[in-house]
Amino acid sequence: MNFDQMKVSDIKIFLSNMNMEEKNFEEILNQLENDSRSSVKKLYVQFRNKLNAIKQNELMVEEFYNFDREYILNSHYVIAGCDEVGRGPLAGPIVCASVVLDLYNQDKFIRNINDSKKIKSRELKKELSEIIKEKALYFKIVEISNDEIDKIGIGVANQKGLKDSVEGLGVNVDLVLSDGYLVKDLTTKNISVIKGDTKSAAIMCASIIAKVYRDELMIKYHEEYPQYDFLNNVGYGTKAHVDAIKKYGFCKYHRRSFLNNYI
Repeated sequence: MNFDQMKVSDIKIFLSNMNMEEKNFEEILNQLENDSRSSVKKLYVQFRNKLNAIKQNELMVEEFYNFDREYILNSHYVIAGCDEVGRGPLAGPIVCASVVLDLYNQDKFIRNINDSKKIKSRELKKELSEIIKEKALYFKIVEISNDEIDKIGIGVANQKGLKDSVEGLGVNVDLVLSDGYLVKDLTTKNISVIKGDTKSAAIMCASIIAKVYRDELMIKYHEEYPQYDFLNNVGYGTKAHVDAIKKYGFCKYHRRSFLNNYI
């Protein structure tokens, strides 16, 4: 490319329309680095930083996948990651998910994954959730309602949801990686990974799809009961949420067993 004859605005449009993951993008950036125009140099820095961020993310994702690969014993070995979301809120269900990833096919790799708590954008989490469900070999999401939590207790509900999500995958699993603690009564081999949602690709993906599923439910509940602000607190005991409970009482989505200290 002869960038010397191009306007800065045209160069910016050209770069913006390129796929930064293409091999020749690096070469194009190298050309811009030597451009004498200060505005072009600023463009260079901007897109160089974006490219570096992409490369750093690819390294992180490779590390997450490598973590899971370390457990593989043979070519037919199936690993599932499982996690839960919503153990502590005052309202809504607990949601558990299990995921089996293709750990070797690059076309099936899920980029931009991370600990779901570190992904601040709700839209990015939603986009990732759809990609995970499309590219995962198997996945299962299980919802345990607030009514069932009140009947059997949050600990039992949590374990039931995790177990049901693993057993509902529709494939024989050789190993389950769970986040922080073992899943009770599994017949499958199970290893607990401390802070697994920051290390394991499969656990991360399970966490993301569970989080998005639950958040979408809480948005629907917000439309029905806007006074509790479920849209923003997703059921957790924020001051505004607690104040609303004191003013309006509880609704059908509240965990009554959790509310002894509030009403």
